[in-house]
Amino acid sequence: ERGLIRKLNSNGNGFAYSRGIPAEVSDIAAGRQGNVFATASSAQELRVLKISPDGRDFKFALSFNGTLKNEADPASGAGASVGMAVAVSPTGSVYVGGYSESLNFPTTNGSTRSLDTRACSQDAVFFVIQP
Repeated sequence: ERGLIRKLNSNGNGFAYSRGIPAEVSDIAAGRQGNVFATASSAQELRVLKISPDGRDFKFALSFNGTLKNEADPASGAGASVGMAVAVSPTGSVYVGGYSESLNFPTTNGSTRSLDTRACSQDAVFFVIQP
């Protein structure tokens, strides 16, 4: 466990939970339903975590390849990919921004990479996870 997320209780005088997670956390945001979302990196892989309102359960809400995390998913490949910011809209959409040095970070049709994309350059990434 390399990261720690704590939630204050409703009185603000103690923790409702303290949850260790196996990733380095960059940013967190809370949704209307009490879920906490964190953007993090682990083993050079961009991760988005979803933590239940009671803190008991967490899951990787997104893997490197843009789908729900499955332990069978392949590793991210060469170059780091890091989530730096996360926000949750009132409708529950999760917005994530960060950067990638990976030569094989997935993109959508019509998107472009830097003209000089090598492991030493960084491309900005931004995506939305719909509820």
